[in-house]
Amino acid sequence: MTNPPTIKRRIFLSLADHLLALSQSARTQVTRFEALVRGWTLATIHPDDRPALSAAAYARQKRIDRPGNQDASGLSDWERAMFDQYLPKPPANILVGAAGSGREARALAGRGYQIMAFDPCAELIDQARRIDAPALSYLVGSYEDLVQDGSSFSAAVSAQAPYDAVLLGWGSLSHVSRAQVRIELFRTLSRLSSGPILASWLPHSARARPSRSQRFGVRLGRLVSRERILIDPRDSTVPHAGYAHLFDLAELEDLARATGYRFVNIAQGLPYPHGAFVAASQPSSIEHDS
Repeated sequence: MTNPPTIKRRIFLSLADHLLALSQSARTQVTRFEALVRGWTLATIHPDDRPALSAAAYARQKRIDRPGNQDASGLSDWERAMFDQYLPKPPANILVGAAGSGREARALAGRGYQIMAFDPCAELIDQARRIDAPALSYLVGSYEDLVQDGSSFSAAVSAQAPYDAVLLGWGSLSHVSRAQVRIELFRTLSRLSSGPILASWLPHSARARPSRSQRFGVRLGRLVSRERILIDPRDSTVPHAGYAHLFDLAELEDLARATGYRFVNIAQGLPYPHGAFVAASQPSSIEHDS
């Protein structure tokens, strides 16, 4: 169980959110200021506060941008292909995490699926409810909340189990900051569903190195906060999405093995790398697509 944030942590969380918003308003792909803010944020934000940072970033958005080439239902080409291949036939019961304002949940419901969806950003869930209520069920909660035994949120999600499959919404696996929480999440999902977990994430490049501006931001953040928060080389920030962990394939395969799954890499290309985690006990009949 995580400890409530201290006043100091609240101050740094609010400051980081404002700095990320400011770097987003610059409307440039990568700037020295954005890199400095990234370093500052990684050095000052406690790992337990990273989900709140991401939720605050999404709350600033009037809507969540679609991943391109979407059809009338809001799904992109790669999402349709992944759903067609890995989801069971309707009216299967699907759990959708990090549902945002409901794009994926709405599209799946339109295909005839039964949906339970959740997101940590209350503002986005309010949008989804205004559009879809009472046809779809939406809850406010995070992946970190889901693994907390005995919470009202996890109880509400469990009440609709078993699920036939799980969808971790667009890129959201990258918002789970701690490796142990990712393991607990997948173990929790395996109890809720015997079906596949479909996920997408932000990729890590082995050639990527922190810029001089980012390194300066880290030093500045540590000087001001007087703390030395451990920073994984794959930790990053995105102005419009808060904290992000950048995955390589080996890390995803390790996660699968640790939780009784087999990882199927569907695609590593843009706009989002994506894949499926299927029970290791299921026969392997799907080839990797590089």
